[in-house]
Amino acid sequence: MKLYDRKLSWKIFCLIGQGRTLSHAAQECGIDLPYASRLISKLEDELGFFLVLHRPRPMKLSENGIKIFPFAEEFVAAQDRLENECREIGVNLQKIPKRSIRISLPINLNKEPLLEKLVNYERREGSGVTFEFSADMGLRALMERETDISVGFYRKEEPTLTCRQIAEYRFPLLASKKYLAEHPAPKKAQDLEKHVLLLRYKTSPAFSRLWQLILAFSI
Repeated sequence: MKLYDRKLSWKIFCLIGQGRTLSHAAQECGIDLPYASRLISKLEDELGFFLVLHRPRPMKLSENGIKIFPFAEEFVAAQDRLENECREIGVNLQKIPKRSIRISLPINLNKEPLLEKLVNYERREGSGVTFEFSADMGLRALMERETDISVGFYRKEEPTLTCRQIAEYRFPLLASKKYLAEHPAPKKAQDLEKHVLLLRYKTSPAFSRLWQLILAFSI
């Protein structure tokens, strides 16, 4: 079933006001006669008054239809001009080369949801953007302008970088059965202070007491 097209309803109305029969108006708009009739009726239901006299053949405008006919013509003509102008702009935009954004992602990151959204955005008409992906380039590549965006597990204060937290990063702590038999399992974060944890070295730029997933990009 075709959906209600308000703009097309006004165009059918204007063609009837210009002396076309409903059949000729439908043909000119590339639709069938029953659909054209439904469009007029739907528009009348929306407005709350009759636009045409349905009994005479060919159809004639009602008194109220005659009153608003000049404004309807202006409305339809303005919409046509707007669509033509947008179409021209769209044609010119296609001549502009797309901008490529270089993104670095961690190797162990589940990339599927992110890649799906970025690819869909890239395919959008008029997006003007393509994406290039690399693995674990880090903040050094950002500062040296080798990448534009870097997703990582750490933050570094640099005047040329802007960081945003986009998610929390969680990972399981593993222990052997022997260790758990000798030591009680931690129940809260403070309990971890009593255990030796094998994590990254504190000298590593990726070390953080609060692990966060950071989106960094150069400015």
